[in-house]
Amino acid sequence: MLLILDEWIIHDLQGDNGEEKQEESSGFLYKIREKCDKICWIRGSKFVHKYHRLSKNSSSDPKLREKIRFIKDSFIHEPQKIEFINLDELNIKVEECRRILQRIKDDDHYLIKAYFYLRQKNIEPIIITTDKKTNWNFKRT
Repeated sequence: MLLILDEWIIHDLQGDNGEEKQEESSGFLYKIREKCDKICWIRGSKFVHKYHRLSKNSSSDPKLREKIRFIKDSFIHEPQKIEFINLDELNIKVEECRRILQRIKDDDHYLIKAYFYLRQKNIEPIIITTDKKTNWNFKRT
């Protein structure tokens, strides 16, 4: 299974949403690794920018540094655990995608574009987000 993660996980890992969410998100990443699932890494995306900022700021926090090392060792440096995409590859022209993009925040467009980009490559990804209100509804028919 290929998972497209929203940047909520970065906020959770750095403790923005409390210690409980921090541990929950760490556990989630461990489960992804255990189940042999993959994550999508969209170079140039908001997610990756936040990850790099977190990595840079982790030098003074050993617990956070351990989480960054886990992500690097378990995903970034493990080709079977990660699908790299460049943000500029996501300029796809799919009518269904445009319809959905009109209904969601601009900040999340890269998630939808990645989903449709991967579907065009016959990969069935799943977007993982914590957004409460969503109008994404784009199940394949």
